[in-house]
Amino acid sequence: MADYYYSGQSCVDSTTVAVLSSTTEYNIGDVVGAIGPFGCFTITSLANSGDTVDFNIVTGSGYTDCISCIQSTDGVFIFSECSNSASTVSIDVNEFNTIPSFLQSYYLELTGSTGCFVFEDWSSGDEPTDSISFILGPYEECNVCEGYNIPTSANTAYTLCTTDCDGNPVELEFPHPVYTNNYGNAVTQLNAVQLGGPNGLNN
Repeated sequence: MADYYYSGQSCVDSTTVAVLSSTTEYNIGDVVGAIGPFGCFTITSLANSGDTVDFNIVTGSGYTDCISCIQSTDGVFIFSECSNSASTVSIDVNEFNTIPSFLQSYYLELTGSTGCFVFEDWSSGDEPTDSISFILGPYEECNVCEGYNIPTSANTAYTLCTTDCDGNPVELEFPHPVYTNNYGNAVTQLNAVQLGGPNGLNN
């Protein structure tokens, strides 16, 4: 049976292009699974039979896109923490509807922690170490991610302790002013009081 040779672009790392071989004929644009790292590829062109084969295609039917290929093998997406690149989290690929952008940073709310993380890898053999509840991104760099996702409040909350008409101590909470920071995010100024109440001077 004749072998067919293709160039394929990795579904995970778009800069990785490999030579694939198969006994089955595929079309340009097909998503196929292959043995090896970054094991799902999009076929981009035909390759020469004399080229060194990087991976053998193991399956290629039924994948509508890259994420469905990745999810067919289960596994995890691996992220490293921006503030400590040696610290990583692994999240089940089935929690995603698209593949994260390789080496881009994301703001993740996880069961174990929250912050900015860089998408590093995919593994079909590891178990998840965390679960995701919210994601924002991608951002080109960690400092951009962290700048967009700084805390949405500033300073210590201002309250007033006083007594009611019966002399009982009560703590009054006041509405706080909100301003927009340099990244376009609303930040609540907790140590200040909104003049005129929640609706301003005309309430």
